[in-house]
Amino acid sequence: MKTPAKRRAVSAPQKSRSRAVIPSGKSPAGAAHPARPARPAHPAKAATAAMAEGKKIPSGQATAAAGEGEGGGGYVPSENEKYMSKRQLQFFRRRIERMREEIERGVERTVANMQEEASAIPDDNDRASKESEFAVELRERDRDRRLLGKISRALAAIEDGSFGYCEECGDPVGVARLLARPVASLCIECKDLQERLEQNRTR
Repeated sequence: MKTPAKRRAVSAPQKSRSRAVIPSGKSPAGAAHPARPARPAHPAKAATAAMAEGKKIPSGQATAAAGEGEGGGGYVPSENEKYMSKRQLQFFRRRIERMREEIERGVERTVANMQEEASAIPDDNDRASKESEFAVELRERDRDRRLLGKISRALAAIEDGSFGYCEECGDPVGVARLLARPVASLCIECKDLQERLEQNRTR
């Protein structure tokens, strides 16, 4: 008896057990992963930077965590709120008073250092070098003395209600300018005009 011919076994292709390698940044379906959102900037710092550039910001961004701003739980004045409100005046009063305190402490340190170091230098050459350094410090303190005068006038303006308004034209000085220089008494237009006139006089 003839044996039946052996059928050639056709093996089905085996499924690969290895996982397909997914390119970086792709999902299994081939779609790109959504980009990770950028970390938002600190509200107080972002608000201050925006206002310094003359940009208007939502009033909600003017509030930040405690430790930012001058008192008031991180409050930063905004162009979008009532100009020279009670809260803004309190903010600038604190900032200006802090400026005055820092200058006064600096003057005290300078005087104490000069007295201590001058008496502790026996060599004449060393004393002459130190006196030259003292002269530089005294010029800096002279600038501080002039700034103290502007600080006193700014605090007086807060009391009489004229703070934040230009002494020349009466227009608002602007929150952004006052944040950069709290003792500013001229708007940016009048300040530019003043500087141009001074340049013309010196020519």
